Amino acid sequence: SPFVIMEDIESPAFETITATPNVLWPPDHKLVAITVSYIVTDNLEAQPEVVLQTNTMNEGDETSTYDPSFDNTVGDGHTTDDIQVDEAGVVYLRAERTGTGTGRLYTLTYRATDLGGNVTTATVTVTVPHESP
Repeated sequence: SPFVIMEDIESPAFETITATPNVLWPPDHKLVAITVSYIVTDNLEAQPEVVLQTNTMNEGDETSTYDPSFDNTVGDGHTTDDIQVDEAGVVYLRAERTGTGTGRLYTLTYRATDLGGNVTTATVTVTVPHESP
């Protein structure tokens, strides 16, 4: 019988991606564990691999070398390592924002890769608002 070889040229797709919690309040400078849930589908593979690709924020972390634009802002707690990822892949975000800004926005980007090497990305955000939500 003839073999049918299917070339996988279609990237996986994020049907949904959510972060819980997606708002951190109060801004008490504590690290909060974030649960990211997603549904990823693919035309040939049941479970594409999903990994955290990048994690960023719109405000600067404290630095080891004095930087007045980040290290001297009001209400930011003067902490370091505001984004942490443990060995199990759990993301921890710090519930703080600068008192002079409009709020902090964390952006987590996840990458899904299928066995054919096709890749797609999706982002989810977590905010620390300036004022009580």
